[in-house]
Amino acid sequence: MSKVYPRKPIHNLTPPTAIKSPAGEASSDSDGLDGEYCCDDSPERSHPNSENDKVLRKESNIVSENKAKLRKESKVVSENKAKLQKESKTYSAPIGPGLSVCVITIVVVYAMNAVCVSWSKTAVLDRKNCSYQDLEKQYTGLDSYVWVNLQSGIENILNKATTKSANYLFIYDNGDIRSIVKNMATHAAKCFNNSQPLAEMGKDDFNSKEVITDFGKIIERFKLIIKSSNVVLIVNLNEVPGETAEALHAICDTENPIRKDLVVFLTLRMPTIENENVQEKVEEELEKMWGSKVTHYKLGALVTRVADTIINLQQK
Repeated sequence: MSKVYPRKPIHNLTPPTAIKSPAGEASSDSDGLDGEYCCDDSPERSHPNSENDKVLRKESNIVSENKAKLRKESKVVSENKAKLQKESKTYSAPIGPGLSVCVITIVVVYAMNAVCVSWSKTAVLDRKNCSYQDLEKQYTGLDSYVWVNLQSGIENILNKATTKSANYLFIYDNGDIRSIVKNMATHAAKCFNNSQPLAEMGKDDFNSKEVITDFGKIIERFKLIIKSSNVVLIVNLNEVPGETAEALHAICDTENPIRKDLVVFLTLRMPTIENENVQEKVEEELEKMWGSKVTHYKLGALVTRVADTIINLQQK
């Protein structure tokens, strides 16, 4: 015979204790139901608690979200405060030093202006001049450009405005201008030193037998005479032969002069130049005079140096 075992309950719970009824009969909370149905497990009875839990969880989530928002906003406020403090520090810090720099700059500029004004006054007072007004009044027939050229060129040397020396070649066509040019050269020497003599060279210095064979000796003599004078007068180039003319290449070197602060006056007689290029005609005349004795590659440089600055005294 098969044996039937009762089915075990789903929940292993102890049934509630029996309570006596007023009639003295035992009863249970199950109202007479079997033990397996006495438990409060049914979905219908547990639903209200689940709904409450959901509501509580939802409210809790809202509170958490609000707290998170508050923390985020608090963080933004803190960051903005820090940024404002930093900007305040950035803009306020340089005020003191900036004002100091401005004051120092103003003082420095003022001082520099004062120095420049003082230096300018000193420079004007110390500037040396070589005015030819007296000679210009004496030789009224000469063009004013003659005196302007002489004065500006010599004053540049006197005031160290240039490191070059100066050559002035005076051309004439007739008459004797030696005295005029000598007066000009003598005045130039006085501009350097009122007691300074004028150094002179002429026909004899370029035509002796000694120098014809060695023009270097002319240069040596030139070096000796310019020790005591800044100004040299070499008259009448027409009497300088080609054999010794090459000495003028060194004497008339303005780029690398034998002596600093040197002025050389030269004279040349030549046919009257009528409405022609003076520079070109003078160079042609010098080449004609010396071309047969001076090699071609030396002749060009020699003529260029001698005819560096031409002053035309020809009568027209």
